[in-house]
Amino acid sequence: MDYHIILGTAGWGVWHSPDSGKSWLRHRKPFPLNSRIQALAVLPGEPRGVLAAGDTGVFGSHDGGASWARIGTAGDVPTIWSLAVDPSDPRTLFAGTRPAGVYRSRDGGHSWKQLDLAVATECSIGKPFVTRVLVDPDDPRIVWAGVEIDGVFRSLDGGDTWTKVVNGLLDLDVHDMALARSVCHEEHSLPRGTADRDLALFHLGVIGIPERKRRRVEEHRCRLLEGDAMLLGVRRSLDWIPLVRHAERLAPA
Repeated sequence: MDYHIILGTAGWGVWHSPDSGKSWLRHRKPFPLNSRIQALAVLPGEPRGVLAAGDTGVFGSHDGGASWARIGTAGDVPTIWSLAVDPSDPRTLFAGTRPAGVYRSRDGGHSWKQLDLAVATECSIGKPFVTRVLVDPDDPRIVWAGVEIDGVFRSLDGGDTWTKVVNGLLDLDVHDMALARSVCHEEHSLPRGTADRDLALFHLGVIGIPERKRRRVEEHRCRLLEGDAMLLGVRRSLDWIPLVRHAERLAPA
């Protein structure tokens, strides 16, 4: 069975394959010339609904990527590097940006509000950015944000307030994260009644890049596969990349 594939590119707009990669079509409009599309997200409950975002705003498609339209106004939100959709409400979006920040939209991307997230504003190689935003698939009140050079942040109230959770991380230069449901064993469970109860049900995979290698890395992503398998993709190969997996939870700093 054929399926749609969407590719976001740096300067070449969005590419779309309606037949599982057998053929490809480049979409120039409505993407401005030289747009960098750095984030894609599927709309829950809408099999052919997809969002694309980057340095020129947010765009949406409702036919699997065959046609696109701008959502909102250019400049409403800084350059977007990551995008997440509330699984229980596809009109609630979270965007991780550069300069580092997390923005939330309650109307499908037509308007945005910057959330109160105290992250680093400077780093040795320029402006840091939020590399990944994740919404818990079982409890959309729990939102995660990974930040270049500044670790991991967690919200338990849908993004209204945030806590930095970095105990156990070997390096705070987080470039991607992934959530995977796991069996909650009694010895690893958190006490009943605590706000962290659901976190014991997940693995949090975090990619960190050591300082001496940092300038050689251009882009990297991790995805959870079946079971404990994790797929790691790197634009430029490295001699060594540490992968830190927290099997139980990350405690507040």
